[in-house]
Amino acid sequence: MTDNKRNILQVTAKVPSWGFDLFRQIDIGFSEAGHKVTTVFLGKAKYVGHSFELGHRGNVVRLNIDHKQPFWRIAATYRLFRLMRALDIDTIFSHHYKPSSIMAFIERFLPVEQAFMVNHNPGNLRRSGRRKIIRYLFSRRWKFITVSEWVHRDFLAQVPWLPGDRVQPIYNCIDIDATVNSQLERIDARKKLGISQHAFVFGNIHRLDPSKGHDYMIEAFARACKDRPDTCLVIIGGGERKSMLEDLAGNAGVGDRVILTGLIPDASQYVRAFDVFVIPSLHEGFGLGLLEGMAAAIPVIASDGGALPEVVGNTGFLFKAGDKIELADRMIRLLDMSEDERAAAGQQCFERLNHFTPAKYHQRFLSLFNEKQPSDTYADKTL
Repeated sequence: MTDNKRNILQVTAKVPSWGFDLFRQIDIGFSEAGHKVTTVFLGKAKYVGHSFELGHRGNVVRLNIDHKQPFWRIAATYRLFRLMRALDIDTIFSHHYKPSSIMAFIERFLPVEQAFMVNHNPGNLRRSGRRKIIRYLFSRRWKFITVSEWVHRDFLAQVPWLPGDRVQPIYNCIDIDATVNSQLERIDARKKLGISQHAFVFGNIHRLDPSKGHDYMIEAFARACKDRPDTCLVIIGGGERKSMLEDLAGNAGVGDRVILTGLIPDASQYVRAFDVFVIPSLHEGFGLGLLEGMAAAIPVIASDGGALPEVVGNTGFLFKAGDKIELADRMIRLLDMSEDERAAAGQQCFERLNHFTPAKYHQRFLSLFNEKQPSDTYADKTL
């Protein structure tokens, strides 16, 4: 493209139930700067009828590739190669390892000016084969972005031979106004969830994965609130552990006050149904769900797992990940607060969101994007 305007291809593996706005924000930031952006989702939409084109300034392409099929990588490589050549792509943004490795292979045959791999979670390179691919397949055009300092440290620990200036942390963002406007009012949210308007509600939104800490959160709730019949714990999220967690709550004597709703699309709209947002994850690469909880201006209890302390800052109530006794103590502390004290704590969490605005997100990406690139990136095929 002329006048330093570029054709950008953004690639992610699946049409997500999380993080969609992050991809949209990259689209918006570069589109507003005059570049042409095409965002490609390799997989199928998780929710039928959900419009993932909504809000994008550039083009959106859904390849609808089934990742469970044995040769899906070959199909993805072929279709992405054709798309790159047709669109004359000169910049790549690829999210997570698998799409990035495909794009690194294609980029060897269709070289671009710049390429970026965005790492959302730790541990992507703990397999030796993946480290070798990063070292020998990815050209020197590639830079690496991590979504937190914690992921940044983990990434560099796996690739100590990679120059530090090739790896840059850029925090995720949240569209505060859009998120707040999408949230249902407390009364409506509770009606739709079937929660009493008079209960004190601890709430969590996350898939039912062992790493998310739901089991010890239920045990902590039982410890803190067993003799408080006016309280309940609501967990919004799908997964195979639902029955197990319900049994755990029943055995702890709080089965009638622990509500597992299952998977609910656009679950963040229900956050105002909660009095306190709890995120007990054993580790998080960033914690987008935490930002959504903070956007409701309610107090937040978060573990110190992974990057969560970076997000909370000096707001919220931290506890040691996996420590049900310490989590129960935080729950009791919030219960014993006055409404005014909880409102003030929630407002502090809300104000913390100013560190994670789309404007800052755009600026950081554009700053990295505008850095001078190596002049002879293929002089050495290794990093």
